[in-house]
Amino acid sequence: MIDGKMCNLVTCTKSSMRCYLCGATLKQFNNLDLVKRKEIDVSNLCYELSSLHVWIHFFEYLLHLGYKLDNKKWQARTTEEKTALENRKKQFKKSLKHRSSCGSFKRLWQFQQWQYGSSIF
Repeated sequence: MIDGKMCNLVTCTKSSMRCYLCGATLKQFNNLDLVKRKEIDVSNLCYELSSLHVWIHFFEYLLHLGYKLDNKKWQARTTEEKTALENRKKQFKKSLKHRSSCGSFKRLWQFQQWQYGSSIF
């Protein structure tokens, strides 16, 4: 099993913003009729993505989507939008830190840093 970047490299997909199976771009994924008609390159089905990798990216996407709920835009371009996005991130991180059972993530990170060394993180 490999991750998305390696899969794009092996399948000669020109961009990481394209599907390695059908070649659809992010913009094309919004048009479901177009995506249904695209043909899948069957030879690329042999490359499996790690399910853990997919779950991590899915939750990362949800996290970033949560940051952008106030703006309702993919990119924050104006300074007002950027400051609102940064404030939302800080508020969310503060809330998450408060809810995480007394800093257990910090203790886990410190243990992993002690066990593996700081070069990994």
